Amino acid sequence: MSSQNITKETLGTTTGPVTVVITHKAKRGCEEQFKVWLKGINKAASQYEGYMGVQIIEPHSTSDREYVVIVRFDSYEHLKIWNDSNVRNQYLIDLRSLTEDESKYAHQSGLDYWFSLPEIPGKMPPPKHKMAFVIWLALTPLILLIPPITEPLLSELALPNPLPALITCAMMVVLMTYAVMPLMSRMFKQWLFPQ
Repeated sequence: MSSQNITKETLGTTTGPVTVVITHKAKRGCEEQFKVWLKGINKAASQYEGYMGVQIIEPHSTSDREYVVIVRFDSYEHLKIWNDSNVRNQYLIDLRSLTEDESKYAHQSGLDYWFSLPEIPGKMPPPKHKMAFVIWLALTPLILLIPPITEPLLSELALPNPLPALITCAMMVVLMTYAVMPLMSRMFKQWLFPQ
Protein backbone atom coordinates (compact mmCIF):
# COMPACT_ATOMS: atom_id res chain seq x y z
CA MET A 1 0.00 0.00 0.00
CA SER A 2 0.98 3.60 -0.24
CA SER A 3 3.58 5.06 2.05
CA GLN A 4 1.06 7.73 2.99
CA ASN A 5 -0.87 7.02 6.16
CA ILE A 6 -4.50 7.65 6.97
CA THR A 7 -5.06 9.83 10.01
CA LYS A 8 -8.22 10.53 11.97
CA GLU A 9 -8.01 14.08 10.58
CA THR A 10 -8.13 12.90 6.94
CA LEU A 11 -11.24 10.85 7.71
CA GLY A 12 -12.95 13.53 9.78
CA THR A 13 -15.51 12.19 12.24
CA THR A 14 -16.75 9.35 10.02
CA THR A 15 -17.16 5.96 11.62
CA GLY A 16 -17.70 2.56 10.07
CA PRO A 17 -15.93 0.90 7.13
CA VAL A 18 -13.01 2.62 5.45
CA THR A 19 -12.03 2.07 1.81
CA VAL A 20 -8.45 2.82 0.74
CA VAL A 21 -7.73 3.29 -2.97
CA ILE A 22 -4.06 3.10 -3.95
CA THR A 23 -2.61 3.45 -7.44
CA HIS A 24 0.83 1.93 -8.15
CA LYS A 25 2.74 2.17 -11.43
CA ALA A 26 4.98 -0.87 -11.85
CA LYS A 27 8.44 -0.31 -13.32
CA ARG A 28 8.89 -1.64 -16.83
CA GLY A 29 10.26 -5.18 -16.60
CA CYS A 30 9.17 -5.53 -12.93
CA GLU A 31 5.51 -6.32 -13.57
CA GLU A 32 5.71 -9.98 -12.53
CA GLN A 33 7.72 -9.17 -9.39
CA PHE A 34 5.19 -6.45 -8.58
CA LYS A 35 2.31 -8.94 -8.89
CA VAL A 36 4.08 -11.27 -6.44
CA TRP A 37 4.60 -8.32 -4.06
CA LEU A 38 0.92 -7.37 -4.39
CA LYS A 39 -0.23 -10.89 -3.64
CA GLY A 40 2.04 -10.99 -0.59
CA ILE A 41 0.95 -7.67 0.95
CA ASN A 42 -2.73 -8.46 0.42
CA LYS A 43 -2.32 -11.85 2.07
CA ALA A 44 -0.51 -10.17 4.99
CA ALA A 45 -3.26 -7.53 5.35
CA SER A 46 -5.93 -10.24 5.37
CA GLN A 47 -4.44 -11.61 8.62
CA TYR A 48 -5.29 -8.37 10.44
CA GLU A 49 -8.52 -7.82 12.35
CA GLY A 50 -11.13 -5.80 10.51
CA TYR A 51 -9.85 -6.64 7.00
CA MET A 52 -12.88 -6.85 4.68
CA GLY A 53 -11.29 -7.63 1.33
CA VAL A 54 -9.38 -6.29 -1.63
CA GLN A 55 -10.14 -5.61 -5.28
CA ILE A 56 -7.32 -5.23 -7.80
CA ILE A 57 -7.84 -3.49 -11.12
CA GLU A 58 -5.03 -4.46 -13.47
CA PRO A 59 -3.78 -2.26 -16.35
CA HIS A 60 -5.85 -2.27 -19.54
CA SER A 61 -2.72 -2.60 -21.66
CA THR A 62 0.90 -3.69 -21.25
CA SER A 63 2.06 -0.12 -21.83
CA ASP A 64 -0.06 1.25 -18.98
CA ARG A 65 1.44 -0.67 -15.99
CA GLU A 66 -0.87 1.13 -13.52
CA TYR A 67 -2.53 -1.03 -10.86
CA VAL A 68 -5.39 0.16 -8.68
CA VAL A 69 -5.79 -1.57 -5.33
CA ILE A 70 -9.02 -1.07 -3.35
CA VAL A 71 -8.77 -2.31 0.25
CA ARG A 72 -11.52 -2.22 2.87
CA PHE A 73 -11.29 -2.35 6.65
CA ASP A 74 -14.25 -2.28 9.02
CA SER A 75 -12.97 0.75 10.98
CA TYR A 76 -10.30 3.42 11.09
CA GLU A 77 -8.87 1.83 14.24
CA HIS A 78 -8.29 -1.55 12.56
CA LEU A 79 -6.88 0.12 9.47
CA LYS A 80 -4.48 2.11 11.66
CA ILE A 81 -3.19 -1.09 13.30
CA TRP A 82 -2.38 -2.48 9.83
CA ASN A 83 -0.99 0.87 8.65
CA ASP A 84 1.39 1.07 11.62
CA SER A 85 2.51 -2.56 11.46
CA ASN A 86 6.12 -3.61 10.89
CA VAL A 87 4.87 -6.11 8.29
CA ARG A 88 3.35 -3.36 6.14
CA ASN A 89 6.40 -1.12 6.58
CA GLN A 90 8.68 -3.89 5.31
CA TYR A 91 6.45 -4.39 2.25
CA LEU A 92 6.62 -0.64 1.56
CA ILE A 93 10.43 -0.78 1.66
CA ASP A 94 10.37 -3.65 -0.86
CA LEU A 95 7.94 -1.69 -3.06
CA ARG A 96 10.42 1.12 -3.81
CA SER A 97 12.43 -0.97 -6.27
CA LEU A 98 9.30 -2.20 -8.10
CA THR A 99 7.39 1.00 -8.87
CA GLU A 100 7.82 4.35 -10.56
CA ASP A 101 6.99 7.56 -8.71
CA GLU A 102 5.11 7.76 -5.43
CA SER A 103 1.95 5.69 -5.09
CA LYS A 104 -1.27 7.70 -5.34
CA TYR A 105 -3.58 7.42 -2.42
CA ALA A 106 -7.23 8.20 -1.65
CA HIS A 107 -9.70 7.07 0.94
CA GLN A 108 -13.42 6.69 1.23
CA SER A 109 -15.53 6.08 4.28
CA GLY A 110 -19.19 5.66 5.09
CA LEU A 111 -21.53 6.38 2.18
CA ASP A 112 -18.66 7.50 -0.07
CA TYR A 113 -18.32 3.83 -1.05
CA TRP A 114 -21.67 4.06 -2.90
CA PHE A 115 -20.07 6.58 -5.25
CA SER A 116 -16.99 4.61 -6.33
CA LEU A 117 -16.96 3.54 -9.97
CA PRO A 118 -14.53 0.95 -11.39
CA GLU A 119 -14.07 3.01 -14.56
CA ILE A 120 -12.74 5.97 -12.54
CA PRO A 121 -10.76 4.29 -9.73
CA GLY A 122 -9.04 6.39 -7.12
CA LYS A 123 -11.33 9.37 -7.67
CA MET A 124 -12.14 11.31 -4.53
CA PRO A 125 -15.85 11.24 -3.55
CA PRO A 126 -18.15 13.99 -4.83
CA PRO A 127 -19.21 16.91 -2.58
CA LYS A 128 -21.59 15.94 0.21
CA HIS A 129 -24.51 17.99 -1.17
CA LYS A 130 -24.30 16.08 -4.48
CA MET A 131 -24.13 12.72 -2.68
CA ALA A 132 -27.11 13.68 -0.49
CA PHE A 133 -29.17 14.66 -3.54
CA VAL A 134 -28.44 11.43 -5.46
CA ILE A 135 -29.10 9.28 -2.36
CA TRP A 136 -32.42 11.08 -1.82
CA LEU A 137 -33.30 10.59 -5.48
CA ALA A 138 -32.44 6.86 -5.27
CA LEU A 139 -34.06 6.19 -1.90
CA THR A 140 -37.40 7.92 -2.46
CA PRO A 141 -38.77 5.42 -5.04
CA LEU A 142 -37.60 2.50 -2.90
CA ILE A 143 -39.41 3.88 0.16
CA LEU A 144 -42.56 4.35 -1.92
CA LEU A 145 -42.39 0.93 -3.64
CA ILE A 146 -40.78 -1.67 -1.36
CA PRO A 147 -42.86 -1.40 1.87
CA PRO A 148 -46.23 -1.69 0.04
CA ILE A 149 -44.93 -4.87 -1.60
CA THR A 150 -43.26 -6.45 1.44
CA GLU A 151 -45.79 -5.52 4.17
CA PRO A 152 -48.67 -7.70 2.87
CA LEU A 153 -46.32 -10.63 2.27
CA LEU A 154 -44.63 -10.36 5.66
CA SER A 155 -47.92 -9.84 7.53
CA GLU A 156 -49.08 -13.28 6.31
CA LEU A 157 -46.05 -14.78 8.08
CA ALA A 158 -47.17 -13.21 11.39
CA LEU A 159 -43.61 -12.26 12.29
CA PRO A 160 -43.06 -10.47 15.60
CA ASN A 161 -42.15 -6.78 15.58
CA PRO A 162 -39.70 -5.35 14.56
CA LEU A 163 -38.74 -8.28 12.27
CA PRO A 164 -40.85 -7.17 9.25
CA ALA A 165 -39.32 -3.68 9.37
CA LEU A 166 -35.81 -5.14 9.66
CA ILE A 167 -36.38 -7.41 6.65
CA THR A 168 -37.76 -4.50 4.60
CA CYS A 169 -34.78 -2.31 5.55
CA ALA A 170 -32.33 -5.10 4.70
CA MET A 171 -33.90 -5.49 1.25
CA MET A 172 -33.63 -1.74 0.63
CA VAL A 173 -29.98 -1.60 1.72
CA VAL A 174 -29.08 -4.53 -0.55
CA LEU A 175 -30.92 -2.93 -3.49
CA MET A 176 -29.27 0.46 -2.83
CA THR A 177 -25.79 -1.03 -2.55
CA TYR A 178 -25.78 -3.51 -5.41
CA ALA A 179 -28.31 -2.18 -7.90
CA VAL A 180 -29.64 1.33 -7.42
CA MET A 181 -26.53 3.28 -6.39
CA PRO A 182 -24.21 1.80 -9.05
CA LEU A 183 -26.87 2.72 -11.63
CA MET A 184 -27.38 6.22 -10.19
CA SER A 185 -23.63 6.85 -9.95
CA ARG A 186 -23.28 6.04 -13.65
CA MET A 187 -26.35 8.08 -14.64
CA PHE A 188 -25.04 11.14 -12.77
CA LYS A 189 -21.34 10.48 -13.41
CA GLN A 190 -20.71 13.71 -15.36
CA TRP A 191 -22.32 15.81 -12.62
CA LEU A 192 -20.80 13.91 -9.69
CA PHE A 193 -17.29 13.67 -11.18
CA PRO A 194 -16.81 16.63 -13.54
CA GLN A 195 -13.57 16.54 -15.51
